[in-house]
Amino acid sequence: MSPAAHEYAQALYTLSNRQSADRIDEVAAKITAAASAGEVTSREADWLNDICDQCRNGDWADAQQAARSMMEDQIGRRS
Repeated sequence: MSPAAHEYAQALYTLSNRQSADRIDEVAAKITAAASAGEVTSREADWLNDICDQCRNGDWADAQQAARSMMEDQIGRRS
């Protein structure tokens, strides 16, 4: 996972933990911009956008778990 994707996963983890519905679109726009700039892969962007959708749907616990899984996936690949 790219460093930028990890940062967005952390942001979404925090956002979902705090149930900050007002920040979802802001983070989603940054993810789109990062994908356009090549800072995250399309696969990473899709995964992150799926988490944004979970937040928009009020699936806070699932979104938080998905963000956590994404970060843990990176940690597992480092080992």
